[in-house]
Amino acid sequence: MRTKLCTVLLTLLLSVQLFPISFAQDNNRWSLPDGAKARLGKGKIINMQLSPDGSRLAVASTIGVNIYDINTGEETVLLTKDTDLVGLLAISQDGSKLAYTSGEKKCYIWNVENSKLLFTFNTSETSYKSILFLSDGKTLVSRNWENTFSYWDITTGELLDTFSPKASQIKIKGRVWSRAVDGVVTNNNSLIYVIGNHDGTISIQNGKTNQHIRTLVPKTNNALFYKVGKKELVRGKVEIVQFPPDAKVKLVEKPHLLNIRDDGTPFPIQYKMDQMRFSPEQLSKDPIKWVTNLKFSPDGKFLVSKCSYKTPRWDGTSGTGGPTELWDIETGEQLAALPWWTDVEFSSDSKTLTVISDRGFDKGKCHIWDLVDRHQIASFESISTVKYSGDGKKLFVRKGGSYDRTGKVKEKGNYTIWDTVSHSEVASHIPSEGEMQVPAQHQMISHNGKVLVSMTVNGSVYVWDTSKETQSNEFKTGYIWEFTALAFTPDGKILASGGAGNIHLWDTDNLAKRENNIKRKEGIDRITFDNNNILTAVNPISTVQYDVTTGQQIAANANPINFGSLGGPSVGFDDGTTIIFSGLTYSPKYRTLASIDKKENKIEIWNTETRKKIGVLTGKAPHLAKGAMALTPKGDILATSDVFGRKYEVLLWDTDTDKRIAALDLSKNYFDNLISRLTQPNINALEFDNDGKMLAVGTEKEEIQLWNATTKKQVRILKTKHEYAICKLAFSPDGSILASGDTWGEINLWETTTGKHITTYKGHKRNINVLAFAQNNKLLASTGLYDGTIMLWDVPTK
Repeated sequence: MRTKLCTVLLTLLLSVQLFPISFAQDNNRWSLPDGAKARLGKGKIINMQLSPDGSRLAVASTIGVNIYDINTGEETVLLTKDTDLVGLLAISQDGSKLAYTSGEKKCYIWNVENSKLLFTFNTSETSYKSILFLSDGKTLVSRNWENTFSYWDITTGELLDTFSPKASQIKIKGRVWSRAVDGVVTNNNSLIYVIGNHDGTISIQNGKTNQHIRTLVPKTNNALFYKVGKKELVRGKVEIVQFPPDAKVKLVEKPHLLNIRDDGTPFPIQYKMDQMRFSPEQLSKDPIKWVTNLKFSPDGKFLVSKCSYKTPRWDGTSGTGGPTELWDIETGEQLAALPWWTDVEFSSDSKTLTVISDRGFDKGKCHIWDLVDRHQIASFESISTVKYSGDGKKLFVRKGGSYDRTGKVKEKGNYTIWDTVSHSEVASHIPSEGEMQVPAQHQMISHNGKVLVSMTVNGSVYVWDTSKETQSNEFKTGYIWEFTALAFTPDGKILASGGAGNIHLWDTDNLAKRENNIKRKEGIDRITFDNNNILTAVNPISTVQYDVTTGQQIAANANPINFGSLGGPSVGFDDGTTIIFSGLTYSPKYRTLASIDKKENKIEIWNTETRKKIGVLTGKAPHLAKGAMALTPKGDILATSDVFGRKYEVLLWDTDTDKRIAALDLSKNYFDNLISRLTQPNINALEFDNDGKMLAVGTEKEEIQLWNATTKKQVRILKTKHEYAICKLAFSPDGSILASGDTWGEINLWETTTGKHITTYKGHKRNINVLAFAQNNKLLASTGLYDGTIMLWDVPTK
């Protein structure tokens, strides 16, 4: 496949500054790309921000930024100037200005009061890492991923100044190592940089003058984090330990260890550590302690550094994770040395910090420390989210609340609001049943700590008054996390869409969403209709039938597959795109389901109606599917591909006899076959037509091969227009048109009888996730994995 590095995503829409609320609520036909009839859905939520007073909520999606009134749920305006993926959001302290960045390395400044675009800031450097309004109300500071800070005058649009860290690379044993760097704008608008050194020390610079301020020298007792000597570990208990001769502390067998300096005295901030766990890879006696990550507290008073112990080699480095170290920037004092798997979060006033662990004996726990008096004030278990209010006086803790991949609740959770001043719990909120049906995607607490907002993946917003234990408001935004399944009714009048939650029904004539949407909790992999407009929704857990006229469930069968073993691989490409294979395919006509059991290296064939196993395909790789799969509509033939196989071929299996009936060699000649063995090109998409007589094969080599599934002969090769990997294929109902989608969001249509290219559609962000034709061949529905919208395309007459 010919790859191409792109610096911008596809531009979907025309440049527009403002759409009033009446238009923002009905943007189905708004600024559509060529060939599109409509856009359904409001996009995928990327980010959200509360105004400082908590009265307005700004939501960035893949089609723009919407602003909502928190008290009423009213959508007041849609701001959009660039329909590339919105990344960062920031609201000025007085709430009058809003800034957001886009994937095109631009930043837009809006006046929220009159919905006017004030300025567009451009950068030719890397994309933005952060944006911040200064307290003077006149300046925006942006930072890119090279840690260059740019100061912009938001009253004139002028670039005032730029500052970059003075941090040279280091060459060790022929290898160039980059330094960890972080920067912060302090409360008095000073700029400070911190730079990691190869000896584990950290340099502090004045960001505007590059003058050296001080060096932070760690006092960590490294014997607590890495071992020198032979490794003899029996069930986690150290039998033999050799410490450096100058070690002033001797470890004894006990459940947990304290954080101790290299002089044997304890650190002010304590975290009980596990008994030593050593890396399987032996380190030299004098490894390099390398600073790998640096993170400032919001006001720049404190710093967290993460380190690794590395030994240089000719092919890179070997080593293991080191300590997470905590520093007081003003005094240079080291406050703690924690295990590398702990994470530290600061309140904005730097008076409180949280220490969170994702493994070890403290996994899932959160410890709250008072940084002023340096003592622990609280501890929580089963933590999934911790956030401070902007003023640092309130702490939002989400406890529990876990979900499986279908969105089904595995463990209920609750929200706790903690007052960091009084060191007490203010309120505990138990999410409503509706909120627990689907995972919460974003939670946020206002700057003053009075409002808590939780938004789920289906766009429901839940608002809480933090001083009370009752929900104050709930409203729907219309956002969807993603669409994973599409299907038209046989008459083409209704389009059904499924994702992480409800099934939505859309009228294809007036483009309105129907009232009788089908309510469910589980995610959906596939939707199909029969001739009586009975809808079948399939996922790894169940196969459920619904009456679309009433939205009522008719029948349900639990799928007997091993959910824990289900799954296919993911394949990454050098252009930065990726394909994730589901490991499941479904044939609606005879209710046939094929699933990959990745643990047992087999494919199971099931009848979902009778819950009986039809067959099992086993064998040595590459004889089993490890990538794309497809069933004929009758379910009698299964086509499989092997992403990591040595032969460039597609295998056909008889699902009744479990026998392989053909191996379709995609190579054109001996030389092509030899190159295929060396390069292992991927087969990324497979699809049968509605008769099961033709098989389309999408490859990494910018081509689609059409095969006669009856004669096992190649019909033709389509030299495609795609510059990225083909990830989705779909035949029209009569088999005369083939649609192909790639990992950069492009769709192409082809005549199957002649191989002629019909048209190209560009309207999605990255991977085409689903393609579905209407029965009359005149309409094509598509959705992208990342953009949360459905595009309806008018199919040209051939």
